[in-house]
Amino acid sequence: MVRLTPESAMMARLFAAIALDDKARAFGARTIVALERAQVSGRFERLEKLHLTLAFFGSVEAQRVGQFSAALEQAVRGCPPFVVRLDRVGGFPDERRPRLLWLGSSQPQPAYSDLMARMREAFAGLWSQAHADDVPHVTVCRLQRPLRAMPSVVDLGHVDLPVNSILLFESLPDGATTRYEVRSVAPLMKE
Repeated sequence: MVRLTPESAMMARLFAAIALDDKARAFGARTIVALERAQVSGRFERLEKLHLTLAFFGSVEAQRVGQFSAALEQAVRGCPPFVVRLDRVGGFPDERRPRLLWLGSSQPQPAYSDLMARMREAFAGLWSQAHADDVPHVTVCRLQRPLRAMPSVVDLGHVDLPVNSILLFESLPDGATTRYEVRSVAPLMKE
């Protein structure tokens, strides 16, 4: 049982993300299997938790969640739906000694970069932009220790992920891990 302190009950751990459709989630599952076959040792994300991260806001006062929802709606205003291609495994903080493995894009994704610029503008003043990244990525594994080299995962193929909305999630404790609950949805559409 998770016990909340008065301080933690008044805080929300928020992040903005793109939900995966069934094809992208299945592609993520195949990628995880390929990494396991490459003998990667770490904590693999549960399939239901896979998402394409846009920005991690961290702990936010619960009464400010509405401000973050409004900023998210502002960020997508006039932004048409687009597609992100997922086709490679990468690592953070860098690929020389990664501590985290992700599924992402091998080519620049201009529509995604445009969305990130809109997000930085809409959220200016609400949060530190240190966690915003123009690299579209789906975290698949948190490594037990940094790898000496990226695992060899060949012939992944690709999946095109349609992006029709952006979600504001709250990360909540769930035993030894976390679960994500949607706090708001901002649909993409041309004005």
